[in-house]
Amino acid sequence: MFIFTIPQIQQGLASFERIQAFLDLEETLELPAASAVTTRATESPTTDGVELSIISPKAESSANAAPLISMQRVTVYIGEDKKPILQDCSMQVKRKTLTLVIGPVGCGKSSLLKALIGDLAISRGTIDRTRQSSVGYCSQDPWLPNDTIENLIKGFCSTDETWYSSVVRACGLRHDIDSLPQADETIVGSKGVSLSGGQRARLALARAVYARKDVLVVDDALSGLDTKTSRQVFDGLFGRHGLCKLHGTAVVFATHSVQYLSEADNIVVLAPGGVTAQAGSYDALKSQEGYVWQLKSNLRPESDFGADSQEEVAGDKTAIARRQEDAQQDLARRTGDTGVYRYYLQSMGLKNGLIYAFSCFGFVVFFKLPDLWVRWWSESSVTGHGEHSLATWISVYYVFAASGTFCIFLHIYSMLVWSVPRSSTTLHYKLLKSVMHAPYSFFVKTDSGVTLNRFSQDMSLIEGELAGAFLQTTDGGLLAIASGILIAAGSKYVAAIIPALLVILYLIQKFYLRTSRQLRFMDLEAQAPLLAWFRETSEGASTIRAFGWQDPAYERCLSLLDSSQRPYYLMLSVQRWLSLVLDLTTTAIAVVVVSLAMTLPGASSAGSIGVSMLNILSFNGQLDFVVQAWTTLETSLGAVARCKNFESATQKEDKPDEVMEPATDWPQAGSLEFVAVAAAYEPGGENVLKSVSFSARPGEKIGICGRSGSGKSSTLLALLRMLDNHSGTMTLDGYDLASVPRQLIRERLTALPQEAITVPGSLKENLDPLGRFDGEDIKSALAKVGLLHIAEERGGIEESIDQVALSQGQLQLFSVARALLRKSKVLILDELTSTIDPITEDKIVKLISEEFAGSTIIAVAHRLKTIADFDKVLVMDSGRIVEAGNPQELLQKEGGWFKTLWEQGGH
Repeated sequence: MFIFTIPQIQQGLASFERIQAFLDLEETLELPAASAVTTRATESPTTDGVELSIISPKAESSANAAPLISMQRVTVYIGEDKKPILQDCSMQVKRKTLTLVIGPVGCGKSSLLKALIGDLAISRGTIDRTRQSSVGYCSQDPWLPNDTIENLIKGFCSTDETWYSSVVRACGLRHDIDSLPQADETIVGSKGVSLSGGQRARLALARAVYARKDVLVVDDALSGLDTKTSRQVFDGLFGRHGLCKLHGTAVVFATHSVQYLSEADNIVVLAPGGVTAQAGSYDALKSQEGYVWQLKSNLRPESDFGADSQEEVAGDKTAIARRQEDAQQDLARRTGDTGVYRYYLQSMGLKNGLIYAFSCFGFVVFFKLPDLWVRWWSESSVTGHGEHSLATWISVYYVFAASGTFCIFLHIYSMLVWSVPRSSTTLHYKLLKSVMHAPYSFFVKTDSGVTLNRFSQDMSLIEGELAGAFLQTTDGGLLAIASGILIAAGSKYVAAIIPALLVILYLIQKFYLRTSRQLRFMDLEAQAPLLAWFRETSEGASTIRAFGWQDPAYERCLSLLDSSQRPYYLMLSVQRWLSLVLDLTTTAIAVVVVSLAMTLPGASSAGSIGVSMLNILSFNGQLDFVVQAWTTLETSLGAVARCKNFESATQKEDKPDEVMEPATDWPQAGSLEFVAVAAAYEPGGENVLKSVSFSARPGEKIGICGRSGSGKSSTLLALLRMLDNHSGTMTLDGYDLASVPRQLIRERLTALPQEAITVPGSLKENLDPLGRFDGEDIKSALAKVGLLHIAEERGGIEESIDQVALSQGQLQLFSVARALLRKSKVLILDELTSTIDPITEDKIVKLISEEFAGSTIIAVAHRLKTIADFDKVLVMDSGRIVEAGNPQELLQKEGGWFKTLWEQGGH
C-alpha cells in the first residue's frame, strides 16, 4: 500500500510547487472601475511596478469636456534588458469621441490599449481616470467562452432586452443569429468554434457595447469583415449616429484600416518603437508630412470580399454534438471488454507483458510463502520432529522475503519504466497518425477540444491513473486469491462455503462497479465545466479585468466548484458502503472458520487456523482494495477505448491510387491547370466548387476574388488536395494531382494562410523546422521582411518565439519569411495582408513579386488593388468562376463582375 502512495505523494508535492510558483508571480495592477485614480510609475530605478493613489475629483461642471482618461508621457519596458515598447506616449480620451490609433506593424498599438485598460504595467508616466469612468474592452483575438450567444453578449450585466436587440442589430448579427439552429440560445462552443471569424469578432464587439461602459477600447476588431459588413458595423456602433455616440461612450480604436480616418475625432500615430509620432484631427494631420499624409492615396474602403467566409465553417454545427459522444461511448462499453484490454496489452509489447506477468506472479507467491513457512515451522516445533535447524528456517524465510522484494521491484519497474512509456508512446503515435492522415472534413466537423482531450486528458489517464490502477488490480487480485486459498486451508470444511462467498462477492462488485462507474463518469463530466472555466478565464483575463468582472467570474467559479464536488462526495459514500459490506462479509467468514475449528477440532490444525486467521485480518482490506482498483481501472480504461474508437472511426484521406512519385525537384516550372473541377468537403457532400476551370502558365500571377462564400478559399484547398474531388482533373507540370500522395503535394508547394501558425520553439525552428538552412539564410529572410532588428533586439533567432512576442501583423510577415526560405515554384496566398497596414502591405506585395518572379502565384485577394497588376484575375460566385481575364481589361468591361467589385470597394 505504501508503494502505491508514493506516486500520489510526489504528485501532491509537485502540485504544491506549481501552486507556490503561481502565487509568487507578480500581481497585475487592478484599476478600480468607479473611482478617480491615477496610475503612476514608481520612481525606483530597480522597480517597474505601479502604485495607485486616490486623487480629489474636480467639480464636473462640463462633463463632456473633461477627459475620461488622460495618459501623460507613458513609457513601458519589457524583458530583462528593459526594451521599450511604448515611449513617452500621451493622449486624452473624452466622452463621445472616437480616437483612432494607427501605425505600422509592430509599433505598439495593442500595447497602448493594454496600458489604457491597466493590463500592462507602465514604467514611467501616469494614466489618470476620472471618477465613475468605466472601461470596456474588445481584443484582437475575441474571447468567447463556451456559452450561448445571448449570455455571451450580456456577459455579467443585467438584462435589457431593448438594448440587447439594438446592439445585435447594430453589429449586423440578427441575420446570422436567426440562421443558427437555436438562434440566441445556440452554444457557440469553445472559442466560438461553431461561428466564423467575422461572427466571433462581431459577437465580442456586441458584448463590449452591451456593457455600456464610459470608455470602449477596441483592438482592430473589424479587420476580418468584408467591406459591406465592416461599414455597417462601424456606422451602427461608432458612426455619428451610432450607439456609442448616442450613449456618450468614448471609443479608442486601434486599426490598420484607413477608410475611417476622416470620421475620427482624434488620431494617434505611433512610430516603430512605440513613440507617438503624430496626434490630432484628420484634417490637421493630412496636410502635414507624416504617416497620415502617406496614407492619403489609400484612403478608400478596402475591398475585402472573403475574410468572413461561411465556407470555412461548413459542418461546424455538428461539432458541439460530437463532444457529447465520449461519455455515451464510455457508459455503453461493457465491463471487462476484452477487446479494449487486448488493445492496451498489445501496446505494451509482448516482452514487457511477459516480464510483468511472471514478476507479478512471483511477487504473490513469495509474499504468501512466508505464512506457510511459519506454519510448517511452528508445527515442526510442536511435534518435535523438525528436520531443519533454526538457521535453515530463518534463512529460507529471508530468502522468500528477499525474493518477494525483488519480484515486486521488478514488476513495478517493468510496468512504470518499460511498459507505460512503451504503451503511451504507441497509443500517442496511433492518435497522431490518425490526425495527421485525417481528411479536412474531420477538422471542420470535429471540435478541437475533442481532439485535444485525446492527446491531453486521455493520455494523462493512460500514463498515470490507468497504469496505477492496472498495477493495483493485478497485485490486489492475485493477493486476494492467494489469501482466499490460505483461509480455506484453515479447515477442510471451509471450502464448502466458497461457492456462496463467490456469489456474494460477485453481487457486491456488480452493484458497486455499476454504480461507482457511473458516479465516476458523472464526476469527470462535472469537472469538465470547471476546468473549461479555468482555461477560459485564463485566456480572457484581460477582458474580465477590463470590464471589472472579477467578482462575478469568481462567484461562477465557486458555483462550478460546488457542482463538480457533488458526484465526488456521492462516490465517497458508495466507497464507505463497500467497506462496510466487505467488513461484514469478512467478519462472517471469520465466524465460520472459528466455529468450525471449535466444533470440529480434528478438521484443522493449530497452524492452519493461525494462517487462516492471519489472512482473514487483511482479507477485507484486500477485497476493498481490489474492487476499488478494478473500478478505477474500468473507468480509466475508457481512455484506451476512446483512443481505440478514435483510431478506427477517423477516416484516412489517402486513397489507394495516390502512389505516383514525381521527381525530387517537382514542380520544376509551375504550370497548373484545373479542368471542370467539382469538389466537396467530404465524399458525397454538396459541391463547394462547381466545374472550375482555369490554367496558369509558369511564373504567372493569378488573383482570386469574390464575395464571402464564393469558393475562393475552397479553390486553394482543392489545389492542396484537402477537399474531395467529385469530378474533373488538376494537373501540375503534367502530373495529375489525384495520383500524387497528398502529403507530398503539400510538401512541394508553399501555402501562406491568413493566420500565421507557430509552434513552441525558437524563431529559427519555426522558420526552418527541418533544419535545412543555416543562420545567415534565416537572418537574410527576416531582414527582407523587416523583422531582423526586432529578433536581434529580443534575443536573436535562437530565442523562443513566445519571448520575442510578435504582433499579429508581424506574424504574417514571419510567414512571408518562411516562404522566402523555401522558394518553391508554386506560392499560394490566402488573404495574407489582412492585419498589415497599407504601407507595409505595399512593401510585402513588392517583395513577393521580386522574390517569386519566376514562381506561379495563386492569391486570394484581401484588397483588390493588391491584384490589380496580376496577369489574370478569377472572379468567383457560388463555387463557380463567373469571370476571368487580365484585371486591367476587366476594369474596362461595363457591368462586369470585377469592375462591379472594384467600384463597390470605392476605387
